[in-house]
Amino acid sequence: MFQDTVSSITDVVYQDELISEDSSTVKLYGRDHELDYLTNMYNLVKNQNSYRKVVVSGQSGSGKTFLVSAFQELVLKTNGFFCSGKHFQNSHLGQDVYPALISAFSDLCDIVSQSESFDKKHLSGIKHALGKDGYLLAKAGANIAPFLDESSPCFSSFFTKSEPSLDKFKTVCKSFLRAMSASEHPVVLFLDDMQWADTGTIRLLDAILKDTEIRNFMLILAYRDDDGEALSAINGHLENITDCHLLKLDNLDSCAVKEIVLGELSGSTLKDCDELCALISRKTQGHPFHVKHFIDSIKKNGLLSLVDGKWVCDIELVRAEMMISDSLADLLSSEFQRLDNDLQDILRIASLLGYHFVTKTLQAIANEYFKSRKSDNISDVSGLSLTQFLESAVEEGFLEKIGDGYQFSHDKLQSLFQESMTTDYREKLHAMIGRQLLLRRSSDYSIYQAAVHLNIASKNHFNTEEERVELARTN
Repeated sequence: MFQDTVSSITDVVYQDELISEDSSTVKLYGRDHELDYLTNMYNLVKNQNSYRKVVVSGQSGSGKTFLVSAFQELVLKTNGFFCSGKHFQNSHLGQDVYPALISAFSDLCDIVSQSESFDKKHLSGIKHALGKDGYLLAKAGANIAPFLDESSPCFSSFFTKSEPSLDKFKTVCKSFLRAMSASEHPVVLFLDDMQWADTGTIRLLDAILKDTEIRNFMLILAYRDDDGEALSAINGHLENITDCHLLKLDNLDSCAVKEIVLGELSGSTLKDCDELCALISRKTQGHPFHVKHFIDSIKKNGLLSLVDGKWVCDIELVRAEMMISDSLADLLSSEFQRLDNDLQDILRIASLLGYHFVTKTLQAIANEYFKSRKSDNISDVSGLSLTQFLESAVEEGFLEKIGDGYQFSHDKLQSLFQESMTTDYREKLHAMIGRQLLLRRSSDYSIYQAAVHLNIASKNHFNTEEERVELARTN
């Protein structure tokens, strides 16, 4: 299915403008070989005008995204263009077509138009390459209007999924990538969480993977290899692509775990460091996400603390903590249970809204929830109080602030909140979210997404004829 990751890449002998993993400011632990591999691949793209395809696989939390983020820094330092898109679980239930790929294309349009090397000649070349069918990208959602020929059809025509339109769309996507890529600024396109890719995206990628004319281009696909059911469609399309290179991320060895611990100590010494590292390595089996979370946990619980400028660790209490938590899932759950009850409820609602969610929408739904629950502690969530709740979740490591909203620090944490609810409780929240999204009809969340939530809840929570009619109308 894939070429061997060790023997399939030749040593790069070019010296001009080569990038090196040593120039990255993102600190990676135990992934020097993998970063070096991506670096060499990119150097081949840049200096041999070639097209390289890399598939990064590993368990959830193995550091696939973080590895590529470190690689991104290196690409940008040599005037390369880096664009990315991320798939989300159940994203195929919404109305968007090719969401991750179109997001990456939009980023690339912005990057190219803002580049110092972008001029009228470059613009003319892109317009010519896209031709009259370039409007298909605009209708699919990409921010490509400045690159379209004035003679292209108006954007108001409906984007169909008929086979002729799909064939045209495949062709224009390949033309788009060829036009955007050049030896002076190679393009790296990264698509994350491919195990959740929609069928349309997989079919489109199949055409891009087989393109023999594209140059100065690197495609990186990342997926979880511990989600067997979701991988069947991907493997069916990739198995005949013989020039894909597989980069598999395994768990970290004990030396890398020690590097992480020392990194967390910021260079300070710890008397029982070797014993602590051995305990963490055994408990987590070197899984990067769990290593980091376990260290954070013992810090929060005072088992690893800074006293008079020196780190002190109670090894016996750490060992006892390991005995109490039968699994790392139990450890995550115990961290969740320590949160304020109202914050737990807010994060449960957020987890159903999505990996990334908008604050104002969460506020409206949380208000409805607390009113229906007749909470003694909280009856109305103002913008200020919600921000305080969410910022405390950021401090605890569950969320990250992104633009006008937040996202979960990892989809493992999003799943944790979803799984903490009973089926009936979860369906009730889906019904509440769906109704609120219908009322708001905002640009942040569409009627299609409202329908997704309402359909999940419809079996047990839509009892009246009026509700069933409204659901049918929404669908």
